[in-house]
Amino acid sequence: MNIYKQYEFIKMLNGLFKRGYTLSESLNMMTNVNNKLIAKIKSLLDCGISIAQVFKQLKFLKIVYETIEIGESTNRLNDVINMIENYLIFYIQTKNQINKVLMYPSMLLFMAIVGIEFIRIKLYPVINTLLSDFNVEQNQMIIFISFNLIKILGIILLLVTIFAYIYKPIQNMIPVIKTYRSLYISHNLKILLACGNSLETSLFILGKSLKESIYDLGIIRKSMFDTTYKIPLFSAFSSIFIYFFKLGINSNNLFVTLDDFTIIYFDYLNNQLTKIIYYIQFIIFTLLAINIVLIYYVIMIPMFSITQNI
Repeated sequence: MNIYKQYEFIKMLNGLFKRGYTLSESLNMMTNVNNKLIAKIKSLLDCGISIAQVFKQLKFLKIVYETIEIGESTNRLNDVINMIENYLIFYIQTKNQINKVLMYPSMLLFMAIVGIEFIRIKLYPVINTLLSDFNVEQNQMIIFISFNLIKILGIILLLVTIFAYIYKPIQNMIPVIKTYRSLYISHNLKILLACGNSLETSLFILGKSLKESIYDLGIIRKSMFDTTYKIPLFSAFSSIFIYFFKLGINSNNLFVTLDDFTIIYFDYLNNQLTKIIYYIQFIIFTLLAINIVLIYYVIMIPMFSITQNI
């Protein structure tokens, strides 16, 4: 099930829960919205499968069914469904922003490479033959750069992306990713704390479901007791998240402080992603402009030289 359908389902379910309906009543009321999905959920529940396992079988996000499992075990299902809806809003908006950051520049680079390759393969050989007939010499280095600059940059970006994907902890060096992962941890901690778990229990539960190489929760524990502790460079937690966390501990109101962090830095993250889109577009258009000037220099300047000598 795609993320948008997941969100619509959770949103409707949460709305009905807020109005006081039970799970069974809510599913009956949602039957006409998605008959096949509701029928499958009812069938699985009738077989004695837990709600969390039902959502897992329906291919919901891992955080969704893990959160529901916590809500079931603590009898706080209504509360966690509301938190899941808020998280999915955050997830979808962030996903859309990231797609804008990645997809548009990728398409622009691809189209640029196709256009430059077309000129190199179809047009330039004809021009080069003509220039050879008139004994016009060209700088081979400029020719190479003109037709390969974008490709070289594309290959470098691809290799960097592959390396960062394989070695995920290095992604934590990027401020935007660090902020996103801090928000992710904040959301999960809020759910666990809202369900009545202690902080230590919440961190223990989180530790079992997260990759330690990316999310080293030991950093949070160390920061609680050591005021001079310096956050490692590859930490998934931003310094401001640790500040909010300590503030919540000292004020004995961690849930509210984490909620404040989520509200403030969710908007901050979206603003940063928007800025990144503008910067990437500016860089790409600048590179394309340089490439166009180089191709113009390689093709048109020698042609003008020929016409003047005729």
